[in-house]
Formats: sequence, C-alpha cells, structure tokens
Amino acid sequence: MVGKAERKKVPSDRMWIETFHEHADRHLGALVLFMFETGARIGQATAIIPDDFDGANERVWMPSAKGVEAQWVRLSPELTQELTDLPPKRIRSRRKGERPPKAKLFGYAAKDGVYGKWHRVCDRAGILHIMPHAAGR
Repeated sequence: MVGKAERKKVPSDRMWIETFHEHADRHLGALVLFMFETGARIGQATAIIPDDFDGANERVWMPSAKGVEAQWVRLSPELTQELTDLPPKRIRSRRKGERPPKAKLFGYAAKDGVYGKWHRVCDRAGILHIMPHAAGR
C-alpha cells in the first residue's frame, strides 16, 4: 500500500483533458477545461456563480485562494463560448423546506461533489485517474 507521502501526482496534458472532456457531461467537461486553462483550484471553480462570468469581456471573477486575492482572469474565446453555452445549474438544497442555494456556473455545491463523477468519467474514458488538482494545475 502506498502512503500519502509516497503517492506521485501525475499532471494532465492537453490530450488527457480533451479525452476527459469528450466523455464528461457538459458541466464537468467545461469545469475541466476551465481549470486547465486558468489554473484554478477545484474549490475556486466550484464556487463560481453565473454572475462571476463576463462573457462579453472574455473573463471570470476568480475567488481568492491560498494567498492569491480574488481577481478577473482572462479566458480564451473558445472557453468563453463553452461557458456562454453552459446553462447554470441550481444546486439542490440538502434540507427539506430550506431555501434553494444560488445557481453555480458548473453546478456543484462544493469541491467534494465532483470526485465521484470525476472517477466515473476516467473509467468510462479509459484514462488514468488524475485528480482535479493535478489535472487543472
């Protein structure tokens, strides 16, 4: 058994990202492209709401993380188009009678909601299981 300190993080490359994107649903596919292009952490990406995306100016308001302040980040025209075509998803409320939370651009309430689906996409695509942090950064 390999301990946490002994695990080697394997970064993704463009081919891995494209294969993952082809086999993922629209929201998870857009998320992986977004993380790869911007270097966003999974927690930053899942925190983005539709109002943070400015398609007209090809940019997104990136939340702060690990000592980096929140800031506008430029997007490629291709990623801007993908995000423009992406319908925002309102996340489900966990408690009965609780007011539904705001919609999220990628449709995940938090970073933990990504992992199960992420692994299933890797299996379906027949690609190495690379975790979101290594894939996006």
